[in-house]
Amino acid sequence: ILIACLTGIRLALPSIARWYVNRALQKSPLYKGEVGSIQIHLLRGGYTIRDLRIDKTTGNVAVPFFYSPRIDLTLQWNALFSGKLVGRIGINSPELNFVDAASPANSQTGHGGPWLEMIRGLFPFDINSAIIHSGSIHFRAFDSNPPVDVYLSHLEASITDLTNIHHDTAPLITTISASGLAMDQAKFAFKMKLDPFSCRPSFQLGVRLI
Repeated sequence: ILIACLTGIRLALPSIARWYVNRALQKSPLYKGEVGSIQIHLLRGGYTIRDLRIDKTTGNVAVPFFYSPRIDLTLQWNALFSGKLVGRIGINSPELNFVDAASPANSQTGHGGPWLEMIRGLFPFDINSAIIHSGSIHFRAFDSNPPVDVYLSHLEASITDLTNIHHDTAPLITTISASGLAMDQAKFAFKMKLDPFSCRPSFQLGVRLI
């Protein structure tokens, strides 16, 4: 009976997790989020979201605000040695689209979306680090003649130590690093250190263009 119950719970977990994630994404009146499927990884202490898509609910925007074919959320096991129970998020091939249009309803800036709250709702523990692989960011204007698409591609980025798991006393504890291509031609890279707990922004930024 115990084995049958555990098997039933395991089989039901993906559906329960999909309901949980879809509920976490419905926190904005301007944007709606939906996922394709969920894959549970019990040994890794996490799960994989397939085909996460966020669309604007007003107007007629031709592209999603955000899309990723795969997002992995797992426990950050090495943080346990520091006495912290935190998570790690990996986002594969994400696409972020900003749209300019004559009508505010057809524009898409991301304003009005409680994005941090939605991200926190995806995992029961605080997210301490994030990895972005092969991402792209677009600024589009479909109404212009010709249509405009200015973009960054091949984006590789990492964010580390958002929750200060090592109890570092330095003020700038979080590191953000990124590299990619502008319009598939110009290489760029930047590195930033900041204090995520400060009420007043405090950061150092270095940018390199090639």
